[in-house]
Amino acid sequence: MRHLLGVTDRAFNRDAEWLHYGHPTEPRPGAVVVWPHHVGKLVAHVKGPIWVVHSGNDGHAVKTRPRSIAGAIGFRA
Repeated sequence: MRHLLGVTDRAFNRDAEWLHYGHPTEPRPGAVVVWPHHVGKLVAHVKGPIWVVHSGNDGHAVKTRPRSIAGAIGFRA
């Protein structure tokens, strides 16, 4: 996520640090979604809690796929 958004501060290697990125927002395309132990970038809303999410270290790979945002602890822009 750091590379995708151009964040140079290595503190953002920790997922919880993303709760301090930018400002709080609602789920929307382009927002960073923060879960306990994972972060991603919202690409597009599918239906209900399902969004297309771009994220790294998703099964040890960078992926863009539909995921539920249920359990997210924050959204940042």
